[in-house]
Amino acid sequence: MISNGAMIVRFCILTVAAVVISCRSEVFASDLADFSAHDCATEWKLSASDRMVLLGRHLVSGKPSKGSILVRRAYVAEYDAARRVPRWAAWHATGEFRSHPKRTNAWKDFHPDPQVPDPVVYGDYTHSGFARGHIVPYYISGGDRNGNGKDAECSEEDQKAGSDKDCKTVEKRPVQDPYDACTVFEVNYMSNVAPQYQIGFNGGGGLWYELETIIRDAVDNGGEDFNLVAGPVFSSDIVRKIGPHSDIHVPHSFFKVIIHDGKPLAFLFAHDKEANGPGCPLHAELKDCVVSVDKIEMATGLDFFNELSETVQHSIEARPDHDLWNKLIKWAKRRR
Repeated sequence: MISNGAMIVRFCILTVAAVVISCRSEVFASDLADFSAHDCATEWKLSASDRMVLLGRHLVSGKPSKGSILVRRAYVAEYDAARRVPRWAAWHATGEFRSHPKRTNAWKDFHPDPQVPDPVVYGDYTHSGFARGHIVPYYISGGDRNGNGKDAECSEEDQKAGSDKDCKTVEKRPVQDPYDACTVFEVNYMSNVAPQYQIGFNGGGGLWYELETIIRDAVDNGGEDFNLVAGPVFSSDIVRKIGPHSDIHVPHSFFKVIIHDGKPLAFLFAHDKEANGPGCPLHAELKDCVVSVDKIEMATGLDFFNELSETVQHSIEARPDHDLWNKLIKWAKRRR
């Protein structure tokens, strides 16, 4: 919550007829002592025009389900309130968004989502045996999203010199631009998290970790950009549940669809250790986890690319795209 004494200056863009079409508040960093993730849904709430732009940025050829969508700066998502995990999330990964604060100190904190009723909190996962697995990864939470020449975090040089009037340490975060800080906060909302095994999946050597690393390297080394959709899969009514009230559902599987130049590369991973869920087992090679989009649609009930004609959908969804997989590996290894 921004304190009553905060100085807020509102910048508005006017049409010729002097009608306001876009309005944005700027808060001087010296007045950010009480700035928190909650302010992202209040003082820094996205406008209707912002939401439309972000939907177009993060979704490709239609939303995959008919539920309500949570629009964030770095992604859009549908939240499954019954299972208390995301149903799916979609985002754009590009080099511009790789300029994020180091995931240390308070930048690594998870936050309850202020726009979700009865939100999951950090402690709900404690001693559960599962990691708090991001669906939308932290590594695309950066960039100057509002185009004001500032990022979420002050540079180390500005912090040391103390020369930047916009540089203010807030709850151990050197915040420069609250709008872009909200991008980081929203990626760390617990509504963007699902239970994942740390060993063998989310952590080093795991399939989810390995695929995220390859995508990140393809952006960094190959200069490529992608749209992605990912989420959990529930294939049975028999589900392990965690949390103080045993109401956070542990997915049987996870999926990820990478979209490049309109072509999808789909992956399906079994998550339970017995590999009873659909997808490749935890010990598989990543290349063996490539599947058709049709297979993911069957497992999830989602409908991708639904704004395209049936003919086009069939042409890109019916078969696994191993050629795109080979290109992804090549891009990840390229040195610019």
